[in-house]
Amino acid sequence: MRQLAERNMSFGARQAREMRRQQATLARATEVLQGSPIAGPGGLDPPGARLRQSLVPVPERTWALRNVAASMLRSGSGDAAAAEEALGMLQQAAQLSAEHYGRQHPGQLSTLLDYIAALLAVPGHTEQAAAAIEAACGIVAAVGERYRQQQDLLSLVLLYEAAQAELDVPGVVPRDNALMRRLERQAADGFGVLETAQANLVMSRRKLQPGSPGTALRQLARDCTEQLGVWGGSKRRVTRLDQWNKGQQLAPLR
Repeated sequence: MRQLAERNMSFGARQAREMRRQQATLARATEVLQGSPIAGPGGLDPPGARLRQSLVPVPERTWALRNVAASMLRSGSGDAAAAEEALGMLQQAAQLSAEHYGRQHPGQLSTLLDYIAALLAVPGHTEQAAAAIEAACGIVAAVGERYRQQQDLLSLVLLYEAAQAELDVPGVVPRDNALMRRLERQAADGFGVLETAQANLVMSRRKLQPGSPGTALRQLARDCTEQLGVWGGSKRRVTRLDQWNKGQQLAPLR
């Protein structure tokens, strides 16, 4: 019944629903950043807000920063000040995530990819974009090495090719960048020993738009985004983030 209603929904109704969803997400994100769902008379006092904010788990804080920044970038309409403020929020989210998860941990990936996309969209941030891309590629290389140890070369190739397609940005990443070229070389070496069906799958994935949800890089980032406490339930599926944290075999990327 729900699927039938979904198919019969008009384009306008879909747009209105998506707008309501975005507004609800933004409202919740703003609450998290303020550190309290309800402001007292006269607004939040900054010291109190900072104290409450420090008690909010890092994954929720980074989620909130990312959502508020995304809203600002969507609605900024070329406002340079708003764009810079959004970049500052994403930089803060990336720093919090790096401190929380540690070096080359895939839990950082979604936040880093948001930050990279914003840096590339706002002029004048080439150096920061290159540094963020290097950090993201370091995470990709670490995950790829885990797949190599599992003898899952197909996942390695899909991941490395998707990372190169999205992150090897001309004019930002030097052509002689050692890490990017290593990913490129190892992807080519891995592709050369794949079975025919596996190679065909890789070639089909090359048709995907870089950065689209179906790429291996975006699959990994999505699956390694920590479930938020505000929506956490008692039952959930095991994710690649869980597997990484426990040193278990990672589920294949396809």
